[in-house]
This record gives sequence, structure tokens and C-alpha cells, in this order.
Amino acid sequence: MNLNDVTVVLFDLDGTLTDYEAGCTTGLKAALNIFNGQAERTIPWDVFEEAYQAVIEAEAVWSSRSGFKVPARENRVRRFRMIFDGLGIPPGPVLTEMADAYGLGRISGTRLMTGAREVLDYLVDKYRLGVITEGAVDTQMEQLKAQKIEGYFETIVISGATPWHKPDPDLYRYAMTRLKVAPENIIMVGDRLDWDIKPAKELGMQTIFLDPKPVLIESNQASLYADTVISDLNQLKTML
Repeated sequence: MNLNDVTVVLFDLDGTLTDYEAGCTTGLKAALNIFNGQAERTIPWDVFEEAYQAVIEAEAVWSSRSGFKVPARENRVRRFRMIFDGLGIPPGPVLTEMADAYGLGRISGTRLMTGAREVLDYLVDKYRLGVITEGAVDTQMEQLKAQKIEGYFETIVISGATPWHKPDPDLYRYAMTRLKVAPENIIMVGDRLDWDIKPAKELGMQTIFLDPKPVLIESNQASLYADTVISDLNQLKTML
């Protein structure tokens, strides 16, 4: 990477700075509690979680290319309806209540990824920092506030506050407009090649792919769009 022209480090939120899986689990359990609290037939957690993962896997093919293009709350309702359709269980009038419980659970269950605060402390005096994230405004802002990291960022772009959703490059163009910088002045850090790294790279940003598993760190997929691949946020302190 050429850091000479870089003035901005732009971060994804879910799965990059915050633990998306932990928040998702808490949110799903909260949503299931809503259903089980009013239903004659309750659903075990493992059955509900497996059905949810099946919905996520089924939508991955198209969501990777086009994103969701609908508000996050509406998307949650859609997913829960698909779960009940797959299980053959009438959900009753609780889908929106479940969607709201999921959002609150995502906030309460969120925790920072290992090294996130230390990296932000290190970078904040060297670069302008920003966030570009998919999701509902209330959920994403409350995550940032709950973890006490919103003050690090000069710009926070949340898809729910715009007409665009990841991976639409217009969402990234909007972030550049807010920051008033050219793409070559930005490094994008994210954990999804399809939503974070690919659109940023195609616009001319430098890119760092966070692959903590690591699943794609040795694959050709990563090298197509990522200038650098890391498995831990702390590695940024020796790179930037």
C-alpha cells in the first residue's frame, strides 16, 4: 500500500469494529422470547437458530451482489416470516415486535472486536476516521454509543439514513462527499469482500480486508480486491 496520500481510514462496523455474531445471537434470542411468550407451540432455540441460518444462506447469493434495498426493520420481518413459513408454523401478529426485539438485542449483545479500541486510540491522532455501515440508524448509532466509540469518528454513514445500501458504490461516493476527499486518500477496512472491500476498491480506495477466521486469507478471492489481508485489528498498528 502507498500511505503517502492517505488521510482517512474508513471502517465498516458490524463484524469489523463490533462483534456482529454476538449481537445477532442476543437479538435472535430476544425475538424468539417474544414468539414463545405468546404461542401455544414454542420453538426450541436450536431449531430457530438453524432456520434463521438457512434463511441467511438462501439470500446470500443475491444479497452479496445487490444488497437488501429495504429498511433493516422490514428486512428483519421478512426473515422471520420466512422462518415460520419454513417451519410450517403460523407466527401470529408478532413479526414486527420480534423485529424490534431483535434490534434491541443487537445493541445489548454487541461488544467490541479484540483490539478495536486500542486501534482507534492509535489511529485517531494520525488520520481522520469514519464509519460506513449497513443497517438501521437507531441500531447502529446505539451500538456506537453503547461501546463509547462514536466520538472517534468525524463521519458516520449509515445506509438507513440514505437511499443506498451496501454494496452500492453510491453509498461509498456519499461517504467521500461527506469527507470531502478523493478515493485515493482513503483506506477502507472491512470484513466482507462483497459489501466492504470490492466497492471501495473499484472506486479507487486502498483496502484492508479483516478475515479473523481466517476463511479467505489464502484465497484468490481476497487478492482480487484487498490490498492487504489481516486476521486481527491490532495488525493495523504496525501498518498505518
